[in-house]
Amino acid sequence: ANSPKMADELYSGSLTKEFVKDIQAAGGIITEQDMKNYAVQWEYPYNASLSDGSTVYSAALPSSGILLTFMLRVLDGVLQSANSDLQRSQLIIEAFKHAYGRRSDLGDYHKMDSTYLAKVEKNL
Repeated sequence: ANSPKMADELYSGSLTKEFVKDIQAAGGIITEQDMKNYAVQWEYPYNASLSDGSTVYSAALPSSGILLTFMLRVLDGVLQSANSDLQRSQLIIEAFKHAYGRRSDLGDYHKMDSTYLAKVEKNL
């Protein structure tokens, strides 16, 4: 079950046709050619250093890992100043709201304008 050829079987081997058929039966648009052309692109994770000295690592784009690190950094700086559970809840909700409001600015790292991406990353 953990053979180096397992990926080949899925992407261009005996499992491809059935896999694509199942996806298409569920409304997907992937084709056997899409599977054959697929190539993994490894990315370094995003990370955030927090005030307690810990470092949080999260997945790179196109995941929402950068949003998670943004929320944690924002909350790390303000949660201690909250005077009540209600105020802490409000701060958390606001951090989530602003982070997910930026989600539409993000996408596939390899297809984004690098200048724009750098600006977005700096602001997050």
